[in-house]
Amino acid sequence: MWIGYDAFRLTRLDPAQIALLIYGRFRRLARPVTGSASRNLTAHAYAFVLVQRLSSMKVIPRFQSWLAPAQPEIEQLTELFSRALFAPLPPTRAEVNDAVRTWSRLRWRLLLANVLSIQKNKLIRWIQPKP
Repeated sequence: MWIGYDAFRLTRLDPAQIALLIYGRFRRLARPVTGSASRNLTAHAYAFVLVQRLSSMKVIPRFQSWLAPAQPEIEQLTELFSRALFAPLPPTRAEVNDAVRTWSRLRWRLLLANVLSIQKNKLIRWIQPKP
C-alpha cells in the first residue's frame, strides 16, 4: 500500500523535485556502504566512492553479479540529480520516470550491499580479540 501511495505522490511532483527526492533516498540508503563519506563531496565524487566500495566488496559470485549493474544505475541517478540542480533546462517527465524505475532496481542492490557490509563488520568484530 505504501509503495502505491509513494508512486502516486511522485507523479504529482515536479520532475526536478522528484530527481532531488530520489537522490536523497539513494544517498541515505547508501550511507552504510560508504561509511562516513563526507557531506562536502560532490554528487559525482560520492558516486565514485560508492562504486569503488561496491566493486571492492568480497562476496560470492552470485551476489557480485547482482551488484555489478549498480554502477550505471548510480551514474544515471547522479547525473539526473546534477542536471536537476545546475542545468538550465530541468529534466523531463520521461527522464524522471526512467530514474524512478532505475531507483526501484538500485534500492534492492543497495539493501543487499548494506546487509553484506553489516555482516562483514560483525564478523570482523567477532574475530578481533577483545582487550
